[in-house]
Amino acid sequence: MLWAKKENAPPSPGSSYNALSNLDINSDSVKQFIQFLIDKKMSITSSLAVFEGATTTQPQPNQEALNAMSPDTRDFYLQRLTTTKSAKGPTVYDKAYANAAKMEKMFYDMGGLLSVGTDPTGNGGIIAGYGNWRAIELLVEADGFTPLQAIKIATLHGAIGLGFDKTIGTIEAGKNADLLIIDGDPSKNISDLRKLQYVFKNGVGYNSKKYSTQ
Repeated sequence: MLWAKKENAPPSPGSSYNALSNLDINSDSVKQFIQFLIDKKMSITSSLAVFEGATTTQPQPNQEALNAMSPDTRDFYLQRLTTTKSAKGPTVYDKAYANAAKMEKMFYDMGGLLSVGTDPTGNGGIIAGYGNWRAIELLVEADGFTPLQAIKIATLHGAIGLGFDKTIGTIEAGKNADLLIIDGDPSKNISDLRKLQYVFKNGVGYNSKKYSTQ
């Protein structure tokens, strides 16, 4: 059966995922498109933490993140999570997610500027702080970057993309820097980013754990 598309009507919700899931990312056309973006000095922001919310392979939620949600948001998120994870994979969303992650790495390896970030979309599980941690973890878990590459993408590359790399993005003499004190080594285990002890903002230290429980 053929369905007539109404003029100016948006595509169906799953159409972009279907196209991405079936895409041959090793094709010449994909590589040419990535090179086109690079030649035009376009940057890409990885938002796999949002994309992951549609997959059956997403992990169980972090309890601290759940505690930070309002009750109605938490109920909505957990209901959506249960429905999504109950689907028999690999689904079209799983395949599309895997292709998106691989193309991010291709873009980076070909010389593109990749940064990382989140936005409050998807299944409701992306919230400030916790979502950023997951986004950086996925650079390692899904894209295949080393932890040090992921940290660089999350710091210096973001500064370059915004045009602020002369003043922020790395720890150097003469630059402004907000610093994190972490009880671990994220250069070896990227999830150690979650072991946050203190944040120094404008030279003032804050106990993050203490603030999160108030």
